[in-house]
Amino acid sequence: RFTALQSGEVDVLIRNTTYTASRDGAEGARFLHTTYFDGQGMMVTGESGFTELEDLAGATVCVLSGTTTELNLETVFQSRGIDYTPLTFEENEPLQQAFIQGRCDAWTSDISQLAGVRSAWPDAEGGPDSLVIMDEVMSQEPLGPVVRDGDDDWADAVNWAVIVTIQAEELEITSENVQEM
Repeated sequence: RFTALQSGEVDVLIRNTTYTASRDGAEGARFLHTTYFDGQGMMVTGESGFTELEDLAGATVCVLSGTTTELNLETVFQSRGIDYTPLTFEENEPLQQAFIQGRCDAWTSDISQLAGVRSAWPDAEGGPDSLVIMDEVMSQEPLGPVVRDGDDDWADAVNWAVIVTIQAEELEITSENVQEM
């Protein structure tokens, strides 16, 4: 995604890029106003019996490679002395297939993504109720728009679009009352 941003293939990243100090500027990217705080979670099958991270000792965990998710997983498990095997993937589709096939005992990602996957889980695989997202949150993930570093006019336009939307919400401006406001 950073390559696509830097090359001009896309003008803005919106959905799932965590704002970190090392990424801000280093990736040729400028992070703007945070719009959503997500957190990293863990999803397992309901039949697994896993209810907390410590239950995953010796387990294989599916994770996207080269992400803050992979780093958080290592940090949290190492700090708690939980031995695990990461099974890394470049993209979500093969990761999901590995989870379906039972090649991993758990799947870690942002909780919003896990909830989306869970809500659309195929009935042939047990449907949404067959999956459990553990209660524990392993990280805070500030998410918001990202533009090319140095593209200041565009950054201002995107940033103010976000800020004005938030202000409109706070001032209770809606499509019905915008003219009178």
